[in-house]
Amino acid sequence: MSKTQSTIGTVVNCGVQFLTPLSCSDRSHKLCILPNGILALLISDPEDKMTSCSISVACGSHSDIKGQPGVAHLFEHMLLAGGSRDYPRPGYYVDTIAKYNGFQNAFTTGEQTTFYFEVPFLSTGGTVVFENVMDILSSYFREPMFNPLIMNKEVYAINNEHESNMSSLSKILYHATRLLANPDHPFSQFSTGNIKSLGNMSEHHSQNLRSMLTDYYKRCVSPDKMTICLRGPQSLNMLTKIACSKIGTNWTRRKSIRRSLSSIRVNPHIRSKIGTENKKKSTNIENFSILQKEWLPKYGSISCFLPCSNENHNSIFISSDKTSTVRFIFPINLNGKSFYQNDVRLYSRIWCDLLGDESPTSCCELFKEKEWIVECFAYVSEFTIQDIGLVLEFELTNEGWKNLDNLSQILFSIVIPNLTKGNLYDLATYMKDVNSIDIVSFINKNKEDSPMEETSELSGLLLENLKDLNVCNIFKGNASLSEDSSNDNSEILGDNSQEMQNWWLACAIKFQAFLAEFMTQSNVRMIILGTNPHKCGLIKGFRKSKFKVDQYFEFKYFTEFIDFTNFKISSKLEDCKISYPVKNIFILPEYHNLTVLRQILLESSLRSRYATLTPLNKQTLNKQPRLASFNSRYEIWVLEDKKMRDPIAKKTILTFELVSTVIEPSPYNTIYLEILGQLLFKLVSPQLYSAIKCGYGYTIAASDRGDVTLKFTMFGFTRGIISILKCIVEGTNKILRMDYDNKYEKEYFRKARILTRNKYMNASRENCIKSCSIGLLILLERHMWTLEDRTNALEDIDMKQFLNFCKTFLGNDDNFSTIYIQGDLSEADNINNFLNDHLTRHFSTKANFPGSPHRQLNKPQKTVILKPGTNYYLEQDGSADDPNNGISFFIQFGLRKDFKVVTLTYFTAYLLSLTLVTELRNKKQVGYVVMGGVRELTDSIGIHITVMSSNSPQSLEDNIEEYLEYFENEILGTINDYFFLKEYINKYINIISLKCDSFDTNFTQNESISGPINLMNEIIPNVKEGNNEIFNSGEMKQHQYFMNKIIENGEFNYDSQKLLMKRKQILEKITLTEYQTFVHEKISAFSSKRSKISIRIKSVMSEEEIHEQQLLLQISAFLRMKGLLIDNKELKQIVIDAKGNPLALAKNLLYAFRNKGEGWRLCSAIMKEIYGAIETASYQRLIKTPLNTIHHAVVINSRQIKMKHEDYHCHPLIAPHDIARRIKIPLKEVPGPNAFRN
Repeated sequence: MSKTQSTIGTVVNCGVQFLTPLSCSDRSHKLCILPNGILALLISDPEDKMTSCSISVACGSHSDIKGQPGVAHLFEHMLLAGGSRDYPRPGYYVDTIAKYNGFQNAFTTGEQTTFYFEVPFLSTGGTVVFENVMDILSSYFREPMFNPLIMNKEVYAINNEHESNMSSLSKILYHATRLLANPDHPFSQFSTGNIKSLGNMSEHHSQNLRSMLTDYYKRCVSPDKMTICLRGPQSLNMLTKIACSKIGTNWTRRKSIRRSLSSIRVNPHIRSKIGTENKKKSTNIENFSILQKEWLPKYGSISCFLPCSNENHNSIFISSDKTSTVRFIFPINLNGKSFYQNDVRLYSRIWCDLLGDESPTSCCELFKEKEWIVECFAYVSEFTIQDIGLVLEFELTNEGWKNLDNLSQILFSIVIPNLTKGNLYDLATYMKDVNSIDIVSFINKNKEDSPMEETSELSGLLLENLKDLNVCNIFKGNASLSEDSSNDNSEILGDNSQEMQNWWLACAIKFQAFLAEFMTQSNVRMIILGTNPHKCGLIKGFRKSKFKVDQYFEFKYFTEFIDFTNFKISSKLEDCKISYPVKNIFILPEYHNLTVLRQILLESSLRSRYATLTPLNKQTLNKQPRLASFNSRYEIWVLEDKKMRDPIAKKTILTFELVSTVIEPSPYNTIYLEILGQLLFKLVSPQLYSAIKCGYGYTIAASDRGDVTLKFTMFGFTRGIISILKCIVEGTNKILRMDYDNKYEKEYFRKARILTRNKYMNASRENCIKSCSIGLLILLERHMWTLEDRTNALEDIDMKQFLNFCKTFLGNDDNFSTIYIQGDLSEADNINNFLNDHLTRHFSTKANFPGSPHRQLNKPQKTVILKPGTNYYLEQDGSADDPNNGISFFIQFGLRKDFKVVTLTYFTAYLLSLTLVTELRNKKQVGYVVMGGVRELTDSIGIHITVMSSNSPQSLEDNIEEYLEYFENEILGTINDYFFLKEYINKYINIISLKCDSFDTNFTQNESISGPINLMNEIIPNVKEGNNEIFNSGEMKQHQYFMNKIIENGEFNYDSQKLLMKRKQILEKITLTEYQTFVHEKISAFSSKRSKISIRIKSVMSEEEIHEQQLLLQISAFLRMKGLLIDNKELKQIVIDAKGNPLALAKNLLYAFRNKGEGWRLCSAIMKEIYGAIETASYQRLIKTPLNTIHHAVVINSRQIKMKHEDYHCHPLIAPHDIARRIKIPLKEVPGPNAFRN
């Protein structure tokens, strides 16, 4: 595409015409070079409510000096936490963003570090919030302070992060890849850092770490190594001004903050010099390849992986209780002479699609049929800018673990040869289909709802080689295979001529050569993870003495050279058939024409280019589903969505639900439904896999509310929805025709049962955070059966019972059908008729039929409503391989139908979000995961605080109670009415006003940070097939939201403006005193009206270990709070050696810190703690004084107290006359997860 460039002042505008998906055609884009050389991408989207910025720097863990792992990661933390010359207060950036309900994050890879945030598009006091945060962030880049006072706290935070990574399967496997890499290459180094690596570097003093960070900053951070991406509703001109003024000017670094402004002399030649330098710089955007220019000279000729030999092992075995897994890695160095880099990247994507294919003739389906694997994944892992890996990963069954040698033999002796030497015409047809699907997927890609997630991805892409990428493909992320054909054969792109067929055949030949070059036995690296090597078919002959312990992840492992070239296929395995996937029938005919696809891309691109000249045609979002047709046996609801009715790509989302009116809820019936879903999946998935690749998707979900319900959701192009529906309905009819004596059909039932069992096995291995959430559902939702109830039912049932259930549920006319269609409605009548004719028969009414279950009056509540004054907890053991403890602390505020309670619950969640993570995670270091916010159940609503930590569950409970008391007394108890209105009420109203045109106008928390709001929506369907991007899209979320509303009561009172006004009235009328009373009643541990329950997951430990652990945690927390650095293992040994003797403990601690040169710091911290204890002794005596004495003392001093409060206009949350009520509600353990069942 042609590009033009123009210069406005010192900003170089690169006139790039970007290729954009249809969803982004109404926004404007601009690529420019800022005055200081930073490459900037600006996105103006008038529909955005949030404004985002992301800055990427071409430095990462590979910048760490050898032997100093973790400095780059610590730099990422300290840049944001350590303050700057202009904003020296630690944590000011994070606190400012949280204050306005914004979100921020950062990440470090081997070669780049990215910092990103988003805040609402608001102005306060004449200042735009986004510009204020931009100023703070840019000051951190110009003059960071790396405050040594908080250095150790950030080291602890990194250590916590690493401890969490140690239980992550993906992190373990990636670290194993490093162990197989060239030890002289930076990739082989441990990158996260932990307390040991960073503590050793500090050499007993945090000032040394500060010097390292300062040196790292000087070496690695400068404008020529940076890119920036901004997205928001501002115009491109305004975004340009913000980028220039905040980050794009010359970086003048002051030597001292105390330097007098009068001593600063302005050099009149500086500006002209900068301008001259800019003019000398090449402004050709395709010359930008920041990562290559930064890293290729540093890597030199060092390869990421050495050739395999007896000395350079190609395989690693890791002993772990986690799911048995094998990972094959085929490394590729992009500097090789056989293929151009562009070709390698294009063919790597084809490779991922081909090896990850699940069609009937694929290797994945072959291994599944043999019951060797559960899942198959094929993807590209980018190790460095010049080294990538083709990764083929299998999640193994027990049989797969035993037959790993046979699996490997089939892979190298059958799969790879068949793909390398298969039919060229079939391969050419397949590659053409993949190319069409790639372009169509981009055209129909949904707009990223979170601006900061998109900007963080784009700023990283800008660091890459823009010539190879082709800068117009920035939003696509890669070039398409057919782009190469446009150079020589542009006139025949959509032609079926022989010349075009020959071009695709040539591509197929190149791809087979690519497979033959890189997918070989001599090039493979293998990672094997499992429990027992002696039972593994591939490594059972290895000796146990070879095991080592990794110093960072602490897993046992050994490495070995396996000569895969000696693998010979056994005669029993020779009949395995592998071939290329057949032609995809779900691709719409017009999408086979590349000329048509190119025209659609150009049309979308032109729309975006002239978006500023086009009036915004904003859809009225106040629309809600309407009841189109109904009788006593069904309802059909429809919602026309203009965004899904683009003539180029009409789409539909369909959900239909079958509810039995005669079958009672029970664990057995729930299991029948789950097996039914899995059996349907086994029957239809081979036929629908091609549809999934084309952008369709479907879910099959058994009841998530305990009743006997089966729900189907499907989405995609309208013309294909009927085909998906037909396939699913045919599957249900096949099940109704099954015979339990049929051997073939028995095998289907057995596999569906195994899939159901695997689901529960995986659930039992979930981390403590998810286990807490599941536990809350099981305890408070009446028909959420326990894992034990379900597994018992699963073991009891047989195929005959299952088929009887299916005939009762699907074969009779006792179901009520709810149908909801959203998007393009052109096929709505056909869908309704097809369901009636082939499955539901809902047009024929039935005498004495109970009617809609959603319309029944006085429906019994499905959620347990806790009594006031309850303080329950349920404690359960965690999974064997999860070393963490967890808690989900839930306070039930009231019923969801109480509008005032709901409004104040969301408001309270907003206030908690301002301090929760800062207090519990950052300051107190209570846990590595701290989340909190609104939690909705079927009938009730409340607040949750969820923590994952090495601390004991009781310790976590105590810390949360302390935080709530701090929130109640220190946050709300020390403010006046004016501050409450200005800083809390008004700012919150501004935030929710931004959402006044969305389908849910409550305060929306970032669920990746605060956890899910509605746990019922988080229940994963039995079957979920399709692109996660679509499942997480705004259209799908809206569809699920309205479907849940239909199911709950079938009524809508939806007018976003009226709802917003109603919320504003509640918030504006409430006084500080009234809200303080509300908070006290709802969250205070001393309130007789609070309804609270916590789900606690604990790791299995003995009583002695628990005692030692509690002492260890108390000391560790104290040292962390004081910034005193010590390795967990060293501290644990000190506690063990003390044997409960306080004097020995103090002596050993002092000795340890004296050796670190911090003995006086420890003594000083202890003395301050003792002084604090003495200072509060009078308060402790007050608590122990009889209540009538306290009351008498209060009466005497009431006048002074009153005068003091009048002076400051503050309202104490707990008035003096309420001291008598400050008796904590005692904790009470519930006997089990079925405690509240009737």
